Amino acid sequence: MSTSATRSKPVKRPKLAVIVANGITGDSRVQKTALAAARAGWDVTLIGRSTGKKREHAWFGPVKVIRVPVANHYSRRVAAKGKQASTRSLVTQWGVSDNKALEQLRAEHKAWVREQSARIGWSSGSPVAGVPAAGRKAWIRARRSAHRIRVRAYRWEEGHKARNKAKNAEANGDWRHDWPGLVDLDLAFGPVIEELEPDVIHANDITMINTGALAAARLRARGLKCAWLYDAHEYVAGVEWRLPAMDSAFPAVEREFIGKADAVVTVSPEIAEIIQADHKLATTPLVVRNTPIRGVVGENTGRVSVRAACELGDDVPLLVYSGWIASERGLGTAVEGLAQLPDHHLAIVAGFKSDELTRLLEQAEQLGVRDRIHVVPYVAQHEVADYLSTADLGLICSKRTINYELSLPTKTAEYLHAGLPIVASDVQTLSAYVREHRVGEVFVSGDAESFVAAVTRGIADRDAMKERISDAILTDLSWEHQCEGLMRLYSEISGKTPPSPLPDAPWDAQERPASTDREEPRRC
Repeated sequence: MSTSATRSKPVKRPKLAVIVANGITGDSRVQKTALAAARAGWDVTLIGRSTGKKREHAWFGPVKVIRVPVANHYSRRVAAKGKQASTRSLVTQWGVSDNKALEQLRAEHKAWVREQSARIGWSSGSPVAGVPAAGRKAWIRARRSAHRIRVRAYRWEEGHKARNKAKNAEANGDWRHDWPGLVDLDLAFGPVIEELEPDVIHANDITMINTGALAAARLRARGLKCAWLYDAHEYVAGVEWRLPAMDSAFPAVEREFIGKADAVVTVSPEIAEIIQADHKLATTPLVVRNTPIRGVVGENTGRVSVRAACELGDDVPLLVYSGWIASERGLGTAVEGLAQLPDHHLAIVAGFKSDELTRLLEQAEQLGVRDRIHVVPYVAQHEVADYLSTADLGLICSKRTINYELSLPTKTAEYLHAGLPIVASDVQTLSAYVREHRVGEVFVSGDAESFVAAVTRGIADRDAMKERISDAILTDLSWEHQCEGLMRLYSEISGKTPPSPLPDAPWDAQERPASTDREEPRRC
């Protein structure tokens, strides 16, 4: 017997597709999910959205990355339906394409009437012109009547079109109509997922719930086993969406598909209970908080520093805000409060310059504190805690919205792993956590004077609060701990268990391009 024949065949690893409707970069929860699964032994493909028109391939450590272009053909079709001419309009608006053409038609008719009327006058002196003149007058009257009917028909049809267009623009509860981009996402992502034939699909956020559900169902229709889970990053019905169409579409698409998921995951116990009650789910969604990877904290100390990025000395009191910039995040309270904290500086860690950030900087200019606000760039997800650690206090200024009341923001764990006490607004879950563990100060949301008092107390008691950031807190708020339940859940819903973990796969993976979609990753 040959040596090759005695070799055992490599055991096939179960496949996991992690899907998200953004560009992946900067989405720490999605990236850490993919890395954790790969380390647990899953064959992981992370699928996101490309900004270009071609499919892109890369490797993120042991994770295969695919970014797909998303066209807007379905969205354009829905929009066109509101403008589409009916068969009736071919009659009511025959030969008249728009208002300009209508005015041209009216001018043509007036010119014809004037000329025909003049002909009657020219022939009125003739003794034999009576009969022709009477006939011409009748003909003019008939043409005038026909013209009036044609103009009225055109205007009636235009009114009908306008009503249809307004109706089409209004949200009607059908998510395919209200937010057709969800269908475009499925048309782009679905074939890629189905080509992979994964054992599990992890659909991240509301914009992937329909895609995950449809892809899993289509694979099952082909006789393949495929489980899928929905990861609710927030309480969808509680979000103050920027457009009425989103406010209608997103809760509707969640209602349609959440009950079809093999499992549901979310970010806080409070949201898990509400989701279960709202949708009458058989089991409470698994809670997986978005927390830092504890094993890499400290590895980048001295190499990345928010204080150095601000070009400030160690003796300057530095407050830091890290995360998405939006009005409901309440950062305007901190900017306003900075006017009463003349020695303090504020670092805003932002991925790009949004409209809200522009507004905040204009506010700072008016208050005379712009020179003490520093906008600094993001760093990789595994560097965040070390980056923030050189500040003095971490800020969470959330306004009172349902989602902020019900969840512990990602930056809570990031600040604590960075060794930063927290200055937090008095939204329910966050303020209760800070007070219970005595790791920060709480202020009244939206109240600049209360914010100033909390910062002043925080600076004075900083060392004592820092000491209370215990090993138990950091363990609980570590990704290594949070993802354990998620890894078990994958196996529970799929019946698949990876043959062996890959513990050497790096948590601090860096993405690199792949020349082809068949290229294998370099050994870690």
